Amino acid sequence: MMTVLSCLSFRRAPRRGPSRPGRQVLLSLAALIMAASGLVSAAPSASALPTATISRSIFLAASSNGFASVPGAPNGMVGRRSIFLAAGKYTWGYNISNPSLGGDSNERVITLARATYQWDCGIQGTGASYPAINYLTFCELFPEVPNPKPVFIPAQANMDDRLALPSGTWTWQSFLIPDF
Repeated sequence: MMTVLSCLSFRRAPRRGPSRPGRQVLLSLAALIMAASGLVSAAPSASALPTATISRSIFLAASSNGFASVPGAPNGMVGRRSIFLAAGKYTWGYNISNPSLGGDSNERVITLARATYQWDCGIQGTGASYPAINYLTFCELFPEVPNPKPVFIPAQANMDDRLALPSGTWTWQSFLIPDF
């Protein structure tokens, strides 16, 4: 009886199902099918990534020589938001609006390198009176390292969008929407 037990203890039970390499192939195939069908995603979709914004409400006179920034900063200085951005395409823009007076906007698609950026927008009075062009506005993203290069709205540095805005309180917002 002892001999029988010792022989049974060394005997392996037959495997059920495919061998280990075959199991790995089946698991890989199952993962591929799930990813293709949308059940599993290797990367977050753009809808899963939030839109980043900077904004403020600001009173704009019909005529001004003043300067303001988004985000706001004391003494007319430029305020900046530090933001880390993943590499990819973004829809970047701004809008300035007043519920009863209308508004203006500008946006463009940009491709950014993975980096931390300083983000701000500025508005400068021209001294002209509405309905003439009385404000110039811009937005910029400056990387905290020399490369990549900064990006601007409008698309070129030292250019501004020219706006004719009547006197009133305006909501001014810039946004970055991930497009990847």
